[in-house]
Amino acid sequence: MTDYAFSAIPMLARPSKPRVSGQTMMIDFGLGLRQQEDILQLASAYIDSAKIAVGVARLLPRELVERKIDLYIRYEVVPYPGGQFLEYAVLCDGVDAFLAEARAVGFPAIEVSDNLLSITLDEKRALIAKAREAYGLEVYGEVGKKEGLAVTVSLEDDIQACLEAGSSKVLVEAAEVFGHGRDKALAAQLTEAAPLEKLMFELTKTRMALELKNKQLLHYESEQPSSPEFDQALAGAELTTRLQSPRTKSALGAQQEPFT
Repeated sequence: MTDYAFSAIPMLARPSKPRVSGQTMMIDFGLGLRQQEDILQLASAYIDSAKIAVGVARLLPRELVERKIDLYIRYEVVPYPGGQFLEYAVLCDGVDAFLAEARAVGFPAIEVSDNLLSITLDEKRALIAKAREAYGLEVYGEVGKKEGLAVTVSLEDDIQACLEAGSSKVLVEAAEVFGHGRDKALAAQLTEAAPLEKLMFELTKTRMALELKNKQLLHYESEQPSSPEFDQALAGAELTTRLQSPRTKSALGAQQEPFT
């Protein structure tokens, strides 16, 4: 058990890894190994998964990709390639090559998204099932489109399709809930569509993580009491906001700016 400094000062309880709720995902836009290890030495106790963004893995030598993956795994952080890379592979008829290589270089998980790609829910289910059943990969589904693109199916149906196909978690694209301020009604609908521990909300600003801390996002100006699971998520959001680099996503998936 880690001996933390100032342990006599109380803070919200946080379960140890591997944990189901209060998870934190960071995003890696091409960190060098030394910078990556610095972040992990500082904050790996608060980080559960790391998305290697978009097609970064395609730009790096294979040995470096393998070393980055090994480094995350050594610190008990699950690394996976960003979903838009798989979207590109779909367009190139390279799904099996992508999944085989993901497994070969050591990724334990992948993300299946349709941020920019137009596919049906059945096609998305099939991608998730193939990754799990044929290649033994854990899958994180992602729902929603980048800002300005039309959503063709409801986010609730998309979430359910991802979970039914075997996704362990579903990320909600930031543009859907936070594209123009905060869409509280939509956030409420999504948390009714699936258990909170199955969802990660991408956030776009530090102030959004602080709004989570202040319980303004998921309590909707109501008299609802706080839950232990939500308090654990808040603890991660608060600590990660302060500790991690500008290119990270905090508890419930918050992308951070430098804390001031």
